[in-house]
Amino acid sequence: MNLKELKDDILKTIENLKNHGKFPKENNLYDYKLELNFYGLTDVVEIFMRNFAKDILSFSNSNGGILLLGIKEDKSTGQLDDTGLNQKNIDLLTKIDLNLVSQQFNKIAKTGVDLDLQSFQTGTRKFYWDY
Repeated sequence: MNLKELKDDILKTIENLKNHGKFPKENNLYDYKLELNFYGLTDVVEIFMRNFAKDILSFSNSNGGILLLGIKEDKSTGQLDDTGLNQKNIDLLTKIDLNLVSQQFNKIAKTGVDLDLQSFQTGTRKFYWDY
């Protein structure tokens, strides 16, 4: 799947979430995260890498993928809840320099990755997505 197809897919997913409260279950194309784990760190790139490197590398070894941030998943039932991100997570995500993240991937994994990080809002809840 190319970047345009991924972007088209996520835009349809966001539209369904906003208008109908529906979104696909987690699968090889979609992964959901409620929030970032800060691990006591302050470097935004390191926090981002620790939270998403595994997912992004996995997606890069397949047809790509989409991470939706701010979605709570009940692992036992598979139930998804569009909780939204707290302000600490939003603040960190607005500071991310994706060029630095891509350089880190290249340095560590010797592979290039294309990333895009965008926000969207439903009501008062804010979310981010990355592909």
